[in-house]
Amino acid sequence: MPATVDRERPDQRIVEAAALLHGWGGVTGWAGLSWLGGIWFNGLESDGVTASPVPLAVGLNHPMAEQTGFIVSNAGVPPHHQMRLDGVRFTTPLRSVTFEMRRAATVLEAAKVFAMAAYSDLASIDELVDFTERELNAKTGVETVRAAIPFLTENAWSPMEPEMFHHWVVTAGCRPPLFNVPIFDRLGRHIATPDLLDPVSGVPGE
Repeated sequence: MPATVDRERPDQRIVEAAALLHGWGGVTGWAGLSWLGGIWFNGLESDGVTASPVPLAVGLNHPMAEQTGFIVSNAGVPPHHQMRLDGVRFTTPLRSVTFEMRRAATVLEAAKVFAMAAYSDLASIDELVDFTERELNAKTGVETVRAAIPFLTENAWSPMEPEMFHHWVVTAGCRPPLFNVPIFDRLGRHIATPDLLDPVSGVPGE
């Protein structure tokens, strides 16, 4: 029997969108991060059901009409922001993560995007700060990226952890807690690794 193609799979949708690039630009945003192994970028909207369109960065000199299943960004895509892996053209991790952060509805959502990219070792805070000031100075949405920087972490293990951190610090006005720090008793036995921990007061958060 001939093999069937599951067009609901994010990698299949990414490949089909990337085939339209004609040698310039790349898959970006959640799709670029997913292609690099970002396990939290599953191509679904926040409802967990609706498929997110695949973002393509093509630049002003390579216009492309949007079609069902993908969206087009005409922002400039210099060669050093482009990569190729397994035949798919995509933008660098920092370009992809800031694409999503700049389009996030809130600062909290932008912080969650970064945290989940950092979970798969696709971005670091220092790299993002440098990239933002060097490459995004006049880009739409850069204010959201800058506003999210104080809330970024490289040690969250799920999207709900940066959300709890944000409420802990912004809503409750408490000192910033630590993420996923193991706690041991005086005999060196592991007690727990809470999502968040205030090491001064000893208050954990789960």
